[in-house]
Amino acid sequence: MLFKLVSLSLLGVCLAGNFTSPDGVVDLSWALGEDGMTFTVRGRSNGWIGMGINSAPQMAGADLFLAFVNTSGVVQLVDGHAEFEGRPLVDTPNFQILSSSFESNIIEVTFIRPLNTGEPGDRVIEINGQSQFLLWAHGPGGNTYESLQHHDNRGGALVNFKLDSSQIAIIPKPKKWTVHGILMVCSLGITIPLGMAVAKFGRAFPRIWFPVHRTTQIIGVLAAISGISLGYYMTRKFKWRHHRHAAIGTTILVLLVVQVFIALVRPHPGGMWRIQWYWAHMTFALAIFVLSMVNIYIGFGIYGVEHRLRAAFTAWMVVFAVSFAVLTLTKFLHDRSKREPTANPV
Repeated sequence: MLFKLVSLSLLGVCLAGNFTSPDGVVDLSWALGEDGMTFTVRGRSNGWIGMGINSAPQMAGADLFLAFVNTSGVVQLVDGHAEFEGRPLVDTPNFQILSSSFESNIIEVTFIRPLNTGEPGDRVIEINGQSQFLLWAHGPGGNTYESLQHHDNRGGALVNFKLDSSQIAIIPKPKKWTVHGILMVCSLGITIPLGMAVAKFGRAFPRIWFPVHRTTQIIGVLAAISGISLGYYMTRKFKWRHHRHAAIGTTILVLLVVQVFIALVRPHPGGMWRIQWYWAHMTFALAIFVLSMVNIYIGFGIYGVEHRLRAAFTAWMVVFAVSFAVLTLTKFLHDRSKREPTANPV
C-alpha cells in the first residue's frame, strides 16, 4: 500500500485539499490515505451539516453524509444517497469515524471512506484526473435523523484530486422550486393583498370595486392553491412536510378554503348575520395575510433568494402596509366626522 501511495504521489495525485463554503459556514478538507479518502467536515449549525460526492452539481444522484448531534450529545454521521431532490435514503455505513466533536454549536467530524465501496448508491472517488463535485449543505433540525429539516443553504466545488484543484460551483435550483416561489409571491404577496385593499378602500367606486375585488381574489386563490399543490408534489417522496414552511403553508391552504366558503355564503347588505359575516371575513383575510408574509420570508431563506429580490419585496410590503394604515386612519377619521352632530349656530 505504501508503494501505491508513493506511485500516486509521483503521478501527481493530490494527497490533501480543502475549501470553505461561500457563506463561510462549512469547511471541507480531504486527504488520501492507506484505507481510502479521509474527509473532515466542520461547520457551525443549529441542526446538521453535510457533504456529498456527485458527478454533477446537484443533489439527485449524490452520495451523501449528514452529521448531527444525537440525543446523547454525540455527533452522529449518516451515510445515504439521493435519488431525487428530497430527504436522502439511508445506506449501510461505508465509513469509519476517526474523530468527532460538538462545541459552541460547531460540529466537526473526520472519517475515512474507501475510494470504491462497491455499494449501489455510493460514488467512486476518482483519483485518475476526472473531476467530481464535492457538495456541502447545512440546515436546522433536532437530535434524530427524522427531525432534520430542509437545508438553509448548499453548494459545492468542482474538485480534481489529481490536479490539486477545486473551484466553487453553483448548484442550480430545481425549476419547480422557482415556479412554486413565483406563484406564492404573486398570489399571497401581491394579488390577494391588493384585492383586500380594493375591498377596504374602493367603495367610492360602487360599480367596479366588487368585480375588481372578486377577480383579484379568484386569481390569487387559484394561483396560491396551484403553488401549494406544487409544493406538496415536490415533497411527496419524503418527510420534510413537518418543516415549519410546509406547516404554515398547509395552514394557509385551510384558511383559504374556509375563506372561499365564507365568501360564497355572503349575506345581503343589511341581512341577518351580515355583521358577523363581515368580521369573520376580515379576520380570516388578516390571518392569511400575516401567515403569508411570514412564510414567504421563510421560503426566501430556504431557497436562498438574492438580497436585492428580498429588498424589493420588503419595499413593496412596507409601502403596502404604510399605505393601508394611512388610508385606514383617514377613513376612520372621515367616518367619525360624519357621525358627529353639527353644532347649532348661536
